[in-house]
Amino acid sequence: MKKLTILLSIITLYQSLWTQEKEHTPNSWYKNLSIGALTGGAEVSVNQPLVRIKIMLQQGLPINRETLNLSTLYRGYGVNVGSMIPITAVQMGVNSGLSNWYYTDHTATPASQVGIAFIAGATSALVSGPAENIMTKQQGTTDSIITTIYSAVKTKGAKSLIRGLVPTMARDGGFVVAYLPLKDIIKQYALPELHNDTWEKIADIGCGVTAGVIGAIATHPADTIKTVMQSYDKNMKKAFEDIYKAQGLSGLYNGLSARGLRVMLAVPLMNQVASYLNRKLSE
Repeated sequence: MKKLTILLSIITLYQSLWTQEKEHTPNSWYKNLSIGALTGGAEVSVNQPLVRIKIMLQQGLPINRETLNLSTLYRGYGVNVGSMIPITAVQMGVNSGLSNWYYTDHTATPASQVGIAFIAGATSALVSGPAENIMTKQQGTTDSIITTIYSAVKTKGAKSLIRGLVPTMARDGGFVVAYLPLKDIIKQYALPELHNDTWEKIADIGCGVTAGVIGAIATHPADTIKTVMQSYDKNMKKAFEDIYKAQGLSGLYNGLSARGLRVMLAVPLMNQVASYLNRKLSE
């Protein structure tokens, strides 16, 4: 409850600040950062248990009643939600900034939308990589964030905090493609003519889930390699070799059920939250 109260307080503060700014700068980067921050916070608050289960599956840890209690499922929630707010804000901000710059002289195409979204996601990995490294190390302990960071730096050096950055960039780039342009691209080609508001909303959710499935399958190998690198302090080559020797290519999809469900829920959830906030901040 304490963590939830803190999160709600942060959200209330952000809403207050954004309300003061919105009449003067309705399309400013503040708005995109605001929407991104709240959207990311909402997604983690709902899906944190799936993050825990996914990491356990990727680490080969047992899943039972003892390991699935509420306090364990939300272990690492603080660092995860604390990082996801700026991560999603960066994704929205970079995507918006690059779009405004590029589309000044170019026409929007599916390829350009995908490219810009991927860059935005890869950029956000500079924040998400170290944060997830800390969260992953926390999963098997009861240590605090500070203790986990201190232990990692003391035993492996400060550079160990950015371990797994490359696969994180690949994963986050792919996720933002699914979250931002892919839903609309699928909707544009699969359901080009919808004029009923109810069917429009259903189509948005359906296309969002479809985009989430595609994004999860495409990016999960990078996520698995990232988790193994961070859990066992291995380089990318060694992590891939160990996974492949133990289980073959199928090992790259350990934990896909949990992460796939998370992404399937995350994409339509984040789209709906972002759409709602966009309307409210534009009123």
